[in-house]
Formats: sequence, C-alpha cells, structure tokens
Amino acid sequence: MPKVGDSGPISTNTSNGTPGGAFVEEDDAAPLAETLQGIRQRHAATAVLPDERERIARVRNSVECLRMVHCFVTPDTIRLVYDESLRLGLKVGEMMRPDQVLAVTEPTRARSQ
Repeated sequence: MPKVGDSGPISTNTSNGTPGGAFVEEDDAAPLAETLQGIRQRHAATAVLPDERERIARVRNSVECLRMVHCFVTPDTIRLVYDESLRLGLKVGEMMRPDQVLAVTEPTRARSQ
C-alpha cells in the first residue's frame, strides 16, 4: 500500500508518451496564442469613427452611472440611462457629474422600486 505523498510507479503510455497513460487532447475550439495576438493587433489598428467613439463612451458612462447608484447593470438598464442622457441633451462628459448621474438614472431607479 502506498504512503501519503508517494506517487507510486510512473508508467508511460507508448501511444503518446504521456506519464501515467493519460491522454492529452488538443482543444480545436481554443485559439492559439498567435491567433489571439493577431486579432488584438488588428483590433488596435482598426479606426473608430468619432460618432462610434461617442456612442461607446456613452455606453461606458451609462454603466458607470448605474454602478454609482447601485442599480443592476443589464442591457435594458444601460439603454434606459443611455436614452435618458440623450433626452436631457447631455454631452458624454456631462453624464458623470453627480447631479446628472441622478438625473440619467432616474427612470432606472423609479422602475426598480
């Protein structure tokens, strides 16, 4: 009987050379590191138009506003805050002012009560 910490004899599977007869399977669904690096480089080189950048920033600020008032962050609540900021005519940077955070999250907070 082996003692605690004793791994016992090591056998080698002759078909693939792995210890203990274990088979190592390559996951075809997982991309290689080179593939991921290529995707990141291509993504970094992709130009973002100014209106797209503004929409991205407005979504990011919507998520941050929801976080600041402790509301759930879901696609629906993000959309409510996003739409309210447009309805109020706020610029993207104005959304993060404390008084505006309360204003843009009002519909979300009212809905969750």
